[in-house]
Amino acid sequence: MRKLVAVMMLSLSVACSSVQAEDSGNSITPAEAIARANNDPQYGVRGQFLMEVKAIGRSEGYSYLNSEVDYRDQRCLTIAMPDDVAEKLERKFGIPIKDLKGRKILIMGVAKRVRILFVPEGESINRFTSRREIGKMQYYYQTQIRVSSPTQIEFAE
Repeated sequence: MRKLVAVMMLSLSVACSSVQAEDSGNSITPAEAIARANNDPQYGVRGQFLMEVKAIGRSEGYSYLNSEVDYRDQRCLTIAMPDDVAEKLERKFGIPIKDLKGRKILIMGVAKRVRILFVPEGESINRFTSRREIGKMQYYYQTQIRVSSPTQIEFAE
């Protein structure tokens, strides 16, 4: 009985220490996020990510924060959020989203590979575009963290 209690106490202390280690601020870098998302393209990697915002973009109702100047760079981790979430983030931080450039941020979420199509200038893809047409288009993969709430992003500094 004493051995059973000792084993239970030991396993409980090990479990508690591993939780503390995970919460100790070990953030995932963009390079680690990209490598780990490539290793598990279906589910990606969940965690806390740390990055410096080097570029900001906006397209079709979404705002993007990028870890590299060129968002097509394979080393780039992209934070993608609907414009309404970006507006809430501006209110939360009290600064325009463009002023996040050069700042370090922490993001909670899932980093996943996303297929990005190169769509020729003046053309668009819609529900009538055939799979065959889409299959002929050039593409690249981008590692993104989709943000649905401003609570997922904090300043790291």
